[in-house]
Amino acid sequence: MKLVFIYGPPASGKLTTAKELVKITGFRLFHNHLCVDLATSIFDFGTEDFSNFCYKLYIDTIEAAIKAHIKGMTFTFCYGNPYDNPFVERVIEIVEKHNREIYFVQLHCNKAELEKRVLSSDREAFGKVKNVEALREIMNKWDLLSAIPHKSSLSIDNSYLSAEEVAKIIKEHYKL
Repeated sequence: MKLVFIYGPPASGKLTTAKELVKITGFRLFHNHLCVDLATSIFDFGTEDFSNFCYKLYIDTIEAAIKAHIKGMTFTFCYGNPYDNPFVERVIEIVEKHNREIYFVQLHCNKAELEKRVLSSDREAFGKVKNVEALREIMNKWDLLSAIPHKSSLSIDNSYLSAEEVAKIIKEHYKL
């Protein structure tokens, strides 16, 4: 299995890009809000119990996809440095243990574009950040702009690119 791990701050276009990448690769889509929404029905967002529950769901799902010989999967994640490093290291360990490939893609855009995108109505389908104040608070609290350490990431500023264009860049760069 090839795992495309797309990360970036809220409203950076992770899910929109992932959907387009799935269209042109035939990969499966596993976006983080599937687990986040389930976890918040049980635990308070941001608590240790919440994070541990999400991490377990992510890991178990990725490992199940590998064992099921899924051709490829696109995973979205809001990575916070250094808090999420143990989780990312665990994902890498599992993928490499099974001799599979992992491709990191960091999406980012300028502040004005993030603040415009966070107000988009398509964010309402999931429990996503939906206002500028909450976005600013999260961005001030967490380091969501750092690249994942110790692994190369394709970094894309998609401030002025469509999701289709970004998906094509990812597909071509990683020869998916």
